[in-house]
Amino acid sequence: MRLTTLAKVKGLAGINNIEDELRIFKGEHVAMTLASDNVDVTDDNMMKRRPGFELLSAGTRMHSLWSDGTTALVVEDGNLCLINADFTRTILCTARTQWARMSYCKVPNGDIFFTNNNVIGYVRNGGSYALPTVPAERQFRGQTQAGNFIEYFDARLWVARGNVLYFSDTLAPESLDLRKGFFQFDKDITLLRAVDDGIFVADGKTWFLAGKNPYKDFQRKLCAEYDAIPFTDVAVDTQHIKRPQSTTAGESYQGTAAIWTSEKGICYGFNGGKFKNPTLNNYSLPSTYRMGTAAFMIHNNAHKYVSLLMK
Repeated sequence: MRLTTLAKVKGLAGINNIEDELRIFKGEHVAMTLASDNVDVTDDNMMKRRPGFELLSAGTRMHSLWSDGTTALVVEDGNLCLINADFTRTILCTARTQWARMSYCKVPNGDIFFTNNNVIGYVRNGGSYALPTVPAERQFRGQTQAGNFIEYFDARLWVARGNVLYFSDTLAPESLDLRKGFFQFDKDITLLRAVDDGIFVADGKTWFLAGKNPYKDFQRKLCAEYDAIPFTDVAVDTQHIKRPQSTTAGESYQGTAAIWTSEKGICYGFNGGKFKNPTLNNYSLPSTYRMGTAAFMIHNNAHKYVSLLMK
């Protein structure tokens, strides 16, 4: 009996757990898998065994790890710690609450701001500091409060606490206008990530905030009707991002992009508030994840966004 070739597969483009198993081709000779485990999809649509891992340092009650490649921070036993080159830790300050998730952002002068809804401060040259006190004579100005998320955009510190997004005075991260220095959302904020010309925010829906002056002309643009999973966002230079399948021909992006995991899959946020979800039609997430963490890595011939989710 002569066998007939049904298809030639020369590459794989990831997982598709939505389409029928006979409809998983993404292009000429490129298919998607129904399931895969411990593999990386490379930039040239091949699959490689994912590298293993090794224990570098043992600790107790550790969480909220952050690094920019030069400085590494972690919360251990209720303290914010600096991770030294030999992986020992130096306590910087108390986090006040042992399991409260810490959020970080690095600003242009090299300071690293942190907050966990109980404490807010910054790390500079291996030490931690509280925000400066706002002088009493500064009328209608108050101290920038701790929050769940923190970001830096347009020379201001932005802090999300509950359903309120506060923004500091220009070049004065310690102070804000008590009367007008905030935006209020319908639900608790779950995403706060800036690109070059605006900020992506989620509160059950996903928005893009942009404008020259948050007191006067900031506009709120709806990007998606669904929520983000907290703490899964990263900032990435667009030169490292493979053009999403959902982009139209000739469409290109420059500068900084945001990537995060949403209720409906992996999302991209670009300058100008352009929003893409290339996984919307091919990957379905369970609805039980409440938070996570993420990183963007270039390794194993793959530019990869890795998201770890918790129920």
